[in-house]
This record gives sequence, C-alpha cells and structure tokens, in this order.
Amino acid sequence: MKTIGMTGIATSLACQSENGFTNQEKASQMELSSLIPHIHGCLHVDQDESGLRPHRLTKKQLAHFAKNERWNIRANCPAGIRIELVTDSPWMDLELNCGDYCRPWLSLDVVIDGVLQPTVHADGPPKKWRGRLQLPGSGDRHIVVLLPYSVTCSISSWGLADGASCLRAPRPKRQILNVGDSIIQGMTGTGMGSSCAWRLSQLLEMDMVNQGVGAHVFEVASWDPDIAVKPSLITCTYGNNDFNTGRSYDDICKDAKVHLAAIRATFPETPIVLLSPIWRSFEKEKDYAEFVAFGTQLRQSLAGFPGMTILDGQKMVTHREDRYEDGVHPNDTGFAEFAANLYKKILNKVNHQA
Repeated sequence: MKTIGMTGIATSLACQSENGFTNQEKASQMELSSLIPHIHGCLHVDQDESGLRPHRLTKKQLAHFAKNERWNIRANCPAGIRIELVTDSPWMDLELNCGDYCRPWLSLDVVIDGVLQPTVHADGPPKKWRGRLQLPGSGDRHIVVLLPYSVTCSISSWGLADGASCLRAPRPKRQILNVGDSIIQGMTGTGMGSSCAWRLSQLLEMDMVNQGVGAHVFEVASWDPDIAVKPSLITCTYGNNDFNTGRSYDDICKDAKVHLAAIRATFPETPIVLLSPIWRSFEKEKDYAEFVAFGTQLRQSLAGFPGMTILDGQKMVTHREDRYEDGVHPNDTGFAEFAANLYKKILNKVNHQA
C-alpha cells in the first residue's frame, strides 16, 4: 500500500447505476492519482487496489482507534474530507468502494460556489456507489464534493466532461481543527454539508480538518503531537459519551485536563474553544439534571485553562425534540442553529487572531 502525505436528494443532482454511468455523454476518465491534489481536509492518502483512501487522522491516531471496533469504523470514515476543484464541467463522475458503515446509508454533498445542493443519498447500504454528479451552472465554478461521514470508503475512479477545465481550488488562509465525538463527525445530518462542523468552517471562512470520532471520549492517548496541521482555531466537543461511561465526574474532568494540556502543548498559541455537552433528551427529569450538573462541573474544572474559551453547550441548540434526529444527535435544523450560535460566540476571538 502506497501512502501519500498531504500538506496543507434530488435525482437531478446524480444519476447512478451499479453497472455504469447512465448518462452517455463523453467523459474524460482521469488518472486516479491526479485527484490527490484536489483532496482537502485530510492528512494523508493511502492508495491500493481499491483506490484512494484519504484519512483525517494520523497513522498513530488510527492505530490507537483500531483497538476499539466502534472507534475504528468511525475514525476511518472520511467525515469532512472533500474533493475541491475549479471546473467548467457540467458533471463529475465518481465511484466509491464502500466498507464498514456506522449508519446504514451513504450521502454525498455537493457545494457549487458556496451554495449547498440537494444531498445525494443511497440506502442499502451499498458496497459500491457509482454516479454522475450534476454540476449546474456555466463557466469555471468552485466545486466541493463532501464525502460521506457514515462509511469507510475509497475512491476508485473519477472523471469530468471531455475537454473540461480542472484547476486547483483556492484554500482559505486559516484552518480550523475539530476534535470531538459523533456530533462533530456529522451525526446525524442529511449529509456532511448539513453538519455543524462544515457550516461553522464556512461561516468562519476556514479550511476544515475534522477529527470527530463517534463514541469517543476525552482520552490523551488519542492525540498525536506530530499532527501536520496549522490551525488558527481548535474546537473540542467531548463529554456526551464520557457521561455515559458511569465514571466519576472528577475522573472525567481529570482526563479532560490531561487531553487538553496535550493539545495545548502542541499548539501553545492557538485559541481553543471547549463546549460542554449540548442538550439531549432524557425520559426522567432527574437524569437530565445530572447531565446538566456534569456539564457545569466540566466547565468549572477547566476554568483558567490558558487560551481557552469555555462555552455552555446547553445554550447552542433549542431544547426541542424536533431539532434532533434521535434525541441525542441534531438534525439539519439543529445543526444550523448550533453552527450559527457557536459562530456568534467565537467570532470576535478568531477575528482577533486574523
């Protein structure tokens, strides 16, 4: 296996077929390796017989998460990884080989000149997805294709219309690094384009590297001090799964301090934003009260941490079931609210760093 380092639902949108592209317009089948410069939001790319497999965690981090099956699947999903290019092609052909799923569907989001298009969604879940993504508009446009957050996958082929332009997309000058659990991974929006993480990066005009891993907790062993990123802002959104472990709040807070201290040691000057857990549904009021108390203790235990803004997650999303997919993970509406409220709270801090 070759590894390449990195620096730095509407039927109108996609026609798909397991046996081939349904649209027979002439395509320019691109060399698979030619896609690598257009893959954003990843740290390295593995290439083998299945295709290109981009990763958003370092090899050391992936080795750590491999010790836990649930973490391993989620850590290998390409949440936040995307294809970005400038082209005048009316469509893009794409084929994915799919592996393990953490949700029983696949979704792709296309963004054209900053405008999110209807999500391409496939239930099943399929072992292979092959389709033609329609790219409405004319002339050179900035195209983003957000890969699925719910499945491990590799890119086995891609192509544009014959004779179409294909230029590198400009990167934002600043970068945001997200660490956290399933909510920052993207669960459970329609697609990654609906997630809080992606929406926030667009509001801040930052290049996103997303290290959200579903079911994960504060754990210093998951951090790699040799991570090759240069963030202008780091967000940390753990706590939900920590609460579920049944461990003492004191022990969890100690883990949080050690984990955040490791991140701070790697990036001594970068602002960090920590959110205590957002609202979630409980059958019993006393259980919710305990959840709120946990969030309060977490925030208080980290007061005075250098260069860190601490926010109450309970103020980020309206306390209503219709903002959530399952009572724990926000839906598209909840994510939009989450991103907008978070943006308002941190805007002055990131502008100060510009």
